[in-house]
Amino acid sequence: MNAPFEPAAPPRLRESISILVVRADDVSPSWIRQITGSERIPVRAGYARGEYPTMQYPRDALIKGGLAAVGFLLFTGVVTGLVPTPLFERMVPRTPLDFAFLFLTALLAGAYVAQRATLADCGGDGCAYGGAVGGFLAVACPHCNAVLVALFSSSWLATYVDPLRPLLGVLAIALFAGIIYRRR
Repeated sequence: MNAPFEPAAPPRLRESISILVVRADDVSPSWIRQITGSERIPVRAGYARGEYPTMQYPRDALIKGGLAAVGFLLFTGVVTGLVPTPLFERMVPRTPLDFAFLFLTALLAGAYVAQRATLADCGGDGCAYGGAVGGFLAVACPHCNAVLVALFSSSWLATYVDPLRPLLGVLAIALFAGIIYRRR
């Protein structure tokens, strides 16, 4: 165990420094009392663990979130046929609701990744994975997706999955929004 850190502090240090970052176990109570006037360290919950307050993410977290959002948007859009490609033609018509679910899910996936990049301890990844899968299934063409047709059947997908696609989209957005809100 290291000896407590005892720097010499001028009497007016409290007024001259607005932010002071220290590890609580490296500072003696007498030095804390000299700086703050009390033995308590004024730390907002979460800052000591490397977390950031809402909407003040570092640049690398924002880049990771932006890349995740664009990646989800492009991958899901191409695979589901919402983005027209010469690979295959979408058999179910594209609706504004499909595009809304795609953009909202991609935006929330990016926000989730940016938020997760700033947290030291994360929980709720299962909800995020469920939101991503639900968002994919909400915009997927049930007749065109070879994986879904191979797992189930085209008639089963048209009968049971196609009517539930809007519900899957709402559920995906709710899962992402819920985990992001719970972590803020």
